[in-house]
Amino acid sequence: MTWSSGKENALPGIEQGTIYHFGTAFVVWSDARGGGGGISSSNVQGVKCQGSLAARDGRRVEFHCETKDAKTGQVKINGEAYELADGNLFLVFTEGEQSRVKQLKRDISNLKFERESLEAFGRNDPEIAEFFTKGAKAK
Repeated sequence: MTWSSGKENALPGIEQGTIYHFGTAFVVWSDARGGGGGISSSNVQGVKCQGSLAARDGRRVEFHCETKDAKTGQVKINGEAYELADGNLFLVFTEGEQSRVKQLKRDISNLKFERESLEAFGRNDPEIAEFFTKGAKAK
C-alpha cells in the first residue's frame, strides 16, 4: 500500500510512504512513495514472503521473510538479517546513499492499513515519529 496526504511538504514515512504487510507478523514501513510489492507462499513447514519497495531515488529495497509460526524466523532487508522474534515492524528510511532500517516490536493487530490510520499510528508512536522526522531533517 502506498499513501500520501497530498500536502506539499508531506513528511516522508508519516504523511506519505509505502507499507508491505504480511498480516501482523511482518511489516515493512518505508518513507518511499514509489510503491512496491511482494508475494508469499505457505505450506506445512511455514510461510515465506519476498518483495521490494521503490526508494525515493529509484533504488529497490529488497526484503525476504521466513517463519513457521508468524513469531519467529528470519527476515532479510537489503541483505541484512534480522530475527522476527526481536520485532515485527521494520522502518526503512530510503533517502541518502544507504537506506536505514530500524526494527521494532509492536502490537499492530488493530491497525487499519489505510492512510489516516497509518499517519495517526506513526505520529503517536514516538520511535516511529523520531525515526522518520530525524531522517527527513538530516537531508
